[in-house]
Amino acid sequence: MRLLFDSNAVRAYAEQTPTLVRNLARASNPELAIPVVVLVEQWRGRQDALVKATPDRVLVEQRKFIETKTLLKKFSFVYFDQQAVQTLTNLQSRFRTKKRYVDVMIAALAMSSRCVLVTRNTKDFADLLPAAQLQNWIDHVY
Repeated sequence: MRLLFDSNAVRAYAEQTPTLVRNLARASNPELAIPVVVLVEQWRGRQDALVKATPDRVLVEQRKFIETKTLLKKFSFVYFDQQAVQTLTNLQSRFRTKKRYVDVMIAALAMSSRCVLVTRNTKDFADLLPAAQLQNWIDHVY
């Protein structure tokens, strides 16, 4: 089973949230993946914190940057291909003003790569993805 982690699921994985850990242990050979837009969000947050750090915070922010780099090595990445772009175009035309664009991008990548999206924010994706492709492994045991 290929699992696509949203940003909050990546954070829960880093913190080893008990319910997520339990779900992963029950899964049959899960492949952990991150959509490219979540990868960008993770890097951007750490980079911004590091380059804006005051001298008393530089070492702390650098350590967090290195920890994030190490964490992300545990995931494969899902990138846009032509099919994902077409799915994105279709979803965007249906939800142009109702959804955050990043959420639509994540949904398009989940659909085109046939992954289960793991997120705490299931309500944000409920009308974008079929129920079988959307699970909250952070708060619920499956």
